[in-house]
Amino acid sequence: MEAVTHLYTYPEVLELPQGRTDVEAALEKLSAELQLRHALRIKPGHVGRITVPDTTPDETWAAMGRVVADWPDLFLPRPAD
Repeated sequence: MEAVTHLYTYPEVLELPQGRTDVEAALEKLSAELQLRHALRIKPGHVGRITVPDTTPDETWAAMGRVVADWPDLFLPRPAD
């Protein structure tokens, strides 16, 4: 089974131009930290959900904590397993 993680953003954050810019910058940092082949992006039609391929939730959230200090303002907390 492939490892995949889903991140969810606050809809109201994406409604603001600066909020969308902040989320995109956070995704770029996370992509670099995880050494993903393709940068994570907000996809049209799925504005609240970002799929992180080939990465477990533990790896994703550890990387998020290292490189996105303001993640609690941009993304919903990790769901309980």
